[in-house]
Amino acid sequence: FYYLSCGIGAGIIQMIAQFISFYAIASEQIPGFGFGDIMTVAHNSEMVLNSWTTVGASGAIYGILLAFGMLFPEERIFIFPLPMPIKAKWFVALYAGLELVLGLGMPGDSVAHFAHLGGMLFGFLIIRYWRNSQGNGFNGGMYVNSQNIFSKMKSYWESHSKKSKKNFGWNNKETDWEYNSRKKE
Repeated sequence: FYYLSCGIGAGIIQMIAQFISFYAIASEQIPGFGFGDIMTVAHNSEMVLNSWTTVGASGAIYGILLAFGMLFPEERIFIFPLPMPIKAKWFVALYAGLELVLGLGMPGDSVAHFAHLGGMLFGFLIIRYWRNSQGNGFNGGMYVNSQNIFSKMKSYWESHSKKSKKNFGWNNKETDWEYNSRKKE
């Protein structure tokens, strides 16, 4: 859910950024251009707008990066060119700042910088919502719910796998090592 939501949020923010960019370009080049003329100009500029299509998972990945920085802010990361480790919260803040600078200052570099920021923004909003929705801490929100879900999945899998092993006459106590040695013999 989190990954897909960050990806959808990244797409929404990128589309808004592209709309603003298109509006700025059109109002600069067409005298008397107004907000009401946008659909006419967009229809006539179909080839240009189709080249702006954004497809990818990088915005969702940036949402995952933000989640790591928010959930483990004091965790130290060792990045290759830096001679010392850096805390996760500073690493995420550095990446967000870099994306903002590149998004505002590098027109036409064919990287969806605002999609990256959109993934981070939606990830931030989701984590804040989960933290505040059930208790004051993260353990009261998403973590407990995901533990319940994973516990149910695990118990279902264990009960299902025991039934299937009994039906096929497999030895439940045999390890992989023992199975492989028995098959080899």
